[in-house]
Amino acid sequence: MAHTWAETQPAGDADKYWQTSSMSSDGSKIIAGNTLRLYLSTNSGTNWSEVRPAGDEDKSWLTSSMSDDGSVIIAGAYSGRLYLSTNSGSSWSEVQPAGVADKNWYASSMSDDGSKIIAGVGYGRLYLSTNSGTNWSEVRPAGSANKFWYTAAMSSDGSVIIAGAYSGRLYLSTDSGTSWSEVQPAGVANKNWRTSSMSSDGSKIIAGVQNGSLYLSTNSGSSWSEVQPAGNANKTWYTSAMSSDGSKIIAGVYSGRLYLSTNSGSSWSEVQPAGEADKIWQTSSMSDDGSKIIAGVDNGRIYLGTEESGGDPSSIINHIMHYRRLMSR
Repeated sequence: MAHTWAETQPAGDADKYWQTSSMSSDGSKIIAGNTLRLYLSTNSGTNWSEVRPAGDEDKSWLTSSMSDDGSVIIAGAYSGRLYLSTNSGSSWSEVQPAGVADKNWYASSMSDDGSKIIAGVGYGRLYLSTNSGTNWSEVRPAGSANKFWYTAAMSSDGSVIIAGAYSGRLYLSTDSGTSWSEVQPAGVANKNWRTSSMSSDGSKIIAGVQNGSLYLSTNSGSSWSEVQPAGNANKTWYTSAMSSDGSKIIAGVYSGRLYLSTNSGSSWSEVQPAGEADKIWQTSSMSDDGSKIIAGVDNGRIYLGTEESGGDPSSIINHIMHYRRLMSR
């Protein structure tokens, strides 16, 4: 089904560098950050409130993640701190690991309930918390010290984690970061991994590189297929998001286009808002069923895409899957 786009940035924040966003499972709560401010919407982008932590005015917000219900939020700044909120942004606590203040936090992801969090530092380390940021353990793969951790994604229960480094490798853990395996596609070692997303069970993974290709795995990284839209080889894939079942994928290109697949990357459609071709798509997030998408442009606007109604069977299936996950907790 097609998505209809509407500009949704906070008043006075057009033409900002939108660098991070995250969305609750139903798409009602959205956290979004640019080079100056951090905002929260509780009504799918209709209204916004500034929620940046005190003392971090005019920071450049590079990463954020949100729990399924939107209550737990992690947010990291450039040359700043890592913060956690357990009340949907009403208050914040510094939660970065000891000795890691004023770093460039580029990568983060969390489990559905917000208890497990993976967070990575530029030219630093990769950390995991299993208690919502109260304590952290260094979990970087062997031989990857002082790498630039640009991207990370986590399954709904936090057991499966993908993490990619700049000028490095792509790694997968199936035991919440205790052990890691290199899983990048053949011939793609030492590339700049810029984006990754995964399905709720961790089986489907989308991952993109700088000046390279967009890859999909349907078996938790054991094998990969190139899936970028035709004519987009050797592009820089800056952002991606995936529905909980992995059927719907949004992916954006540096100085390029925004694409949507509704069949796990088998085919793609250009879906950027009118007048926004050849932009730097820096951030995107998707509701569990893929019916809502937030997408932001570097030095531009932030948009909400809403799927046209029509009883899409995949949306109904995703709602059922989400309900079952909630009932199993």
